[in-house]
Amino acid sequence: MYMASSDQANFVKGYLGPTFATAGLTPKILVWDHNWNEPDYPLSILNDASARAFVAGSAWHGYAGNPSAQSQVHGAYPDKDIYFTECSGDNRTTDFATNLVWFMQNIVIGTVRNWARSVILWNLALDEFNGPHIGGCDGCRGVVTILMQDHKINYEVEYYVLGHVSKFVIPGADRIASDTYSGVVETAAFLNPDSYVSVVLNPTASQQAFDVQWGASYFSYSLPHQSVVTFEWHRPAISGRVTSSNDLPVTGVTISMGDNQSTTTDVTGYYDFTHLVAGSYSLTPSKANYSFLPPSRTITVPPDSSDGSFVMVASPVSVTLFLSDTVSLPARLTYYDTQGLTTTLDFPAGAITRTTTIVLTPTLAVSGAGLTFTGHAFELAAFQGGNPQPGFVLSVPVTVTIYYSGDDVRVVNDKNELALLWWTGSEWQDAAQTCDPASSYIRDVANKTLSVSICRGGRFCLFGPMYQVYLPVVMRGN
Repeated sequence: MYMASSDQANFVKGYLGPTFATAGLTPKILVWDHNWNEPDYPLSILNDASARAFVAGSAWHGYAGNPSAQSQVHGAYPDKDIYFTECSGDNRTTDFATNLVWFMQNIVIGTVRNWARSVILWNLALDEFNGPHIGGCDGCRGVVTILMQDHKINYEVEYYVLGHVSKFVIPGADRIASDTYSGVVETAAFLNPDSYVSVVLNPTASQQAFDVQWGASYFSYSLPHQSVVTFEWHRPAISGRVTSSNDLPVTGVTISMGDNQSTTTDVTGYYDFTHLVAGSYSLTPSKANYSFLPPSRTITVPPDSSDGSFVMVASPVSVTLFLSDTVSLPARLTYYDTQGLTTTLDFPAGAITRTTTIVLTPTLAVSGAGLTFTGHAFELAAFQGGNPQPGFVLSVPVTVTIYYSGDDVRVVNDKNELALLWWTGSEWQDAAQTCDPASSYIRDVANKTLSVSICRGGRFCLFGPMYQVYLPVVMRGN
């Protein structure tokens, strides 16, 4: 029974749509539900504004015409969905490769590249006599054939056609852009929540070589004639770890990625962002009253990256030394590290000759040459009238006292050899030698403190000799 498009429009707007609305029902109404060769039919219904208000989209079959008709309707009404709802194999066409190519070109790749939200084959299963059916098609092929007498199943070409997408493309996936070369190498690509999928068809009579490129990554592949392949690879991830300056994990740090994504470090200091799309991401850590080194990172994926690590340090502290007549007054600068331990600088009277602001900024250092970094390092800078004073020298020695923890010195083999070193610009030098004559250390291993006087600004770091293990090498002669 044929229903004219005007009758279908009247039925939808006058009866079906209002009845659903009155009953509080919200099923989707799809118009047309027939072949590609008559796009004017759904267009005429959608042109009727009263009918269109109740219509979710149009449904399509693939027995006549071509999939581009779907795009014609979508172009006119892009807010109305496209669904491909029926096509059956035909037992009069038995060549597997020919059928594979036609179904992949038209029913899978063709429909989804022309806005289809679904791909449905009909029937799912038939017996060896192409039934059961009541009239209608007596030569239609099921996706599988049930051999009732032999109690076996034949997996038909349509089974493998569907398998190339249904096994990999999950419900809710988005189709994404991909290059396609009609009649040579044809493709459709999809974005799952946790992976990318690319379906590639070679419809030609010869092998085709191509590259699959995604972001900055790619691989090469050669596909035999009249065949199809599906590639799936996981969406990339960025991970990292936030530690204190002595390499202990820091929990509860917020890592922001762009404007609307964030996560928090766990008890091991780790975090990750998964299921990303290819691109560059800016990561910024934050925690109240603390600073981070580096302040942010930009990471490009793919490939996966585990380089998103940061070190949390306390924020810079400062003290201003004021003059009384021509002599500066005594002052103390106190810095609390991430463990709550203090580093103090005691400035005696006369340490400077002009009003000066001293700024202590926590920083990092790298172990080397038999020495291990204890997690205590800082830059000491001076400002006069807001202007930096590079290479500033103190008029009298200033005592630095550092409190350290057992974790800070866990790999130091002799705590009595802990030393504060000063960076000359090319090498580390004992900070005691910044004074003339050199100052002396006070090391209180029991109370985990070290004191020494310094006489200039710059970069300072607490180092200690590390444990070294020497393993014998046994060589067997020939």
